[in-house]
Amino acid sequence: MSKAYQEIITELIDRIYLKKRTSDTTRIILKKYFTQKSSRRKLTLEMLGKLPDLEREVSRERARQVISKFVDKDLPTELRRLERGLAAGDDVTLNEKSDLVQLKDLLEIVTGKIRAANKPVFARRVQDELMMVGVIDDNIYLPIAVQLARSFGMGADFKFQEFNGHHIILESNHDPAAATKDILQYARKISTYFGGLFSLKGLLDPSLREVAPEFISKIPGDSIVDYISDLISSEHDYLAVSSGRFYAFTSRDERISRILKPVFFHYQNPLRVERVIPAIKRALTNNFRRNADERQNICLELLDSADNAIDDYCLKTGLLQESAPGYRIAGPKLTSELPSFEPGDTIRYQEIALNSIRLNGAPLDSMSLGRELRGKVPEAYKPIIFTYPTLYYKEGGGRRNDHYKPLDDSYICDGDLVIPSNPNLERIAYIKRKITDLIVELESLDVQTGVIGKARMEQTMLREYLLLRQNSLLEDYESAIGSCEICGKVWPHSFLIAAHVKPRAKCTHEERGDIDNIAMLQCVTCDSLFENGLITIHSNGLVAVNRDKTMTKDLAQLYASIEGRRAYYLNGNENRLLYLQYHWLNIFNG
Repeated sequence: MSKAYQEIITELIDRIYLKKRTSDTTRIILKKYFTQKSSRRKLTLEMLGKLPDLEREVSRERARQVISKFVDKDLPTELRRLERGLAAGDDVTLNEKSDLVQLKDLLEIVTGKIRAANKPVFARRVQDELMMVGVIDDNIYLPIAVQLARSFGMGADFKFQEFNGHHIILESNHDPAAATKDILQYARKISTYFGGLFSLKGLLDPSLREVAPEFISKIPGDSIVDYISDLISSEHDYLAVSSGRFYAFTSRDERISRILKPVFFHYQNPLRVERVIPAIKRALTNNFRRNADERQNICLELLDSADNAIDDYCLKTGLLQESAPGYRIAGPKLTSELPSFEPGDTIRYQEIALNSIRLNGAPLDSMSLGRELRGKVPEAYKPIIFTYPTLYYKEGGGRRNDHYKPLDDSYICDGDLVIPSNPNLERIAYIKRKITDLIVELESLDVQTGVIGKARMEQTMLREYLLLRQNSLLEDYESAIGSCEICGKVWPHSFLIAAHVKPRAKCTHEERGDIDNIAMLQCVTCDSLFENGLITIHSNGLVAVNRDKTMTKDLAQLYASIEGRRAYYLNGNENRLLYLQYHWLNIFNG
C-alpha cells in the first residue's frame, strides 16, 4: 500500500488544485514534502524553497504557507465535502473523492498501529511491522503521515522526538530528555565503571534500580531491550561487540587501556589471546572487589562471559591488533601512548615478581615466590601480586600447587643466558642489515645486469622480515603462513607480497630504508588492487574502495568483504601516515 500512498497523495494534490489554477510551485513543494521517504530526514523549509524543479526559489515563509494552507484549510475542506456527499448518499462524490477515502483508511491503520505500540519506540520499528503485513513500505515518512492524520481529525496521543538522526515515538506525557539523554548518560557511567564495555543485561539489572534513571522503569518490559539497544546504537561513540550482547563506549577505555599499557611495555612481541584477555579480567576483578558497590556482583558475573567481547572491543577500538591468528600486539591507539608510560607502585612491585619468575628459569611456585619477595614488596601489595597479577599468570589448584609464569612463557636461564621472548630476533636483525645493503647495491648499479635478481632478493627478504614481525613463533620459513593486512585472511607465505605502500620507484633512499614502515603484507589479490589504485586505507585505518573503475560481480563481492575493514598498518608512526597520503592522492586518486 505504500506505493498507493505515494500515488494517493500525489493525485490528491493535483485534484484539489486543478480547478484553483494554483501555480506549479505549490504542487511541487507539496508533493516533495508529503512523499518523503523514511530513509532521509525531514526536508527543511529552506530546502523546499530551493528544489531544482522550481522555476525560481521561494522563501522559507512561502514554503511554510503552502504546507499550512494544505493541511489546515484545503484538505479539511475536501474532507467536509466528502462527508456531506456521503451523508446525502451521493455516489458521484464518493467516486470522485475515492483517493481521499483511501488515504483516510491508510492513515487510520498507521495511527492505530502507533497508538498500540509500547512506547518509547523507534519509529523504524513500527514502520518495519507495518511493512511486514504489507500495509506500507519505506516510501512513507511516519511524522508526515501523522501530520496528515490530524487534518482528518485523527487525534494523536503520542509525539515524535528527533534524536541523533532518528525519530522516536513517545507517549504525550513522556519527557524526551529522560527517555534519551538520561539513559545514555547512565550507560556512560556503567561503561566507564566496567572499563568502556557493558552489556544490556548489566545496564537493566533490577538490583540497580536505585541508581538507574527513573524513566527506565517506565519502559514496558517486553520492549525495553529493543529500545535501549536502538538508543545506544544511535550514538556514534558506541560499538556493538560480541554479536550485540555487549556494547563498547569508545571514549571511556581508560581502565582497560591502563591495564594493557604495562603489559605491552614489558612484552614487545605478540602474546596469545588466552594470556592477554585473562590479564585484563584479573585486573578488572581486583578493581571491582576493591571498590565494591551495588554494581560489583553484576560486573563480576559479566566478566565470566566477556572474553570474546573484551577481545572484540580491544580490536575495534585499536587497543589491540592481530599479529597472527590467536596472537595480539599493541594496537595503534595503545602504541601512541606507550612512550609516555610511567609505571605506578602496583606495576613496579609486579615487575619485581616477574623478574623473580624469569630468573628462576622455570615456573615459580607460590611458596618460592613468597620467599623471593620477602622484604621487597609491602604486605599491602601482596594480594595483587599473588591473586590478580597482570604481567604474569598463575596455574594450579591452590596456593601450594600454584605456579607463576610470564605471559610469553620465556625465562632467563643459566645465570646470564637470556632466552629472548622472540626466538627470531637475531634473524630479524640480520634481514634488516641485509635489506639495507641490498638497497645500497641496487642504487649504485648503472646497468641492468643483476638488478632484477637483487630486487627479487630484496622483496623476498622484506617479506620474510614482515612475516617474522607478524609471527614471533615463525621457525620454518618454507612452511610459514601469515595474514594479509587488507583482507585479514591467512595465506602460505608464497601467496603474500611485501607491498610498498608508497611505490618503491617513487621512494627516496631514506624511505626505501624505512623497512619497518614502508611495506605491509598483502595477499596477491589485495596487492594487485592496491597497486592499481582500486583500494587504499583511510587515515582512520579503514579500507576504502574505488568503484569508479571497471566493475564486475566478483569484484563487487570482494569489495563488500573488505570495505570498511580495519587495517592495522597505521600505528601512530608519522611516516606510515605520509606513505598512505601519497597512495591516496597519487595512486587511489582520492
